[in-house]
Amino acid sequence: MRRLFDELALPAGGVTRQAAHLVPEPSNQYDRNAVKVVICGWHIGYVPNEISAEVATVLGGGQGVAPVRVWADPKD
Repeated sequence: MRRLFDELALPAGGVTRQAAHLVPEPSNQYDRNAVKVVICGWHIGYVPNEISAEVATVLGGGQGVAPVRVWADPKD
C-alpha cells in the first residue's frame, strides 16, 4: 500500500478513488475461485473468499474493473 500511495504522490496516506482490476486466479493453491485485486499495477490483495466464487462467476473467466475507495495511514 505504501508504494501505491507513494506512486500516487500521497506519501502521507489518506483516501483516494481508483479503478480496481479484478483478475481471476484459478491456479491459486488456496482458493480455485480466487480473484486478485490490482490497483495501478500493484497487487493489493484478494476478494474475500466468502464471496470469491460469486465474483469469479460474474467475471465468467474474464477480468473486471470496479471503482474503489482506498485509504491508508503510513503509521500502519
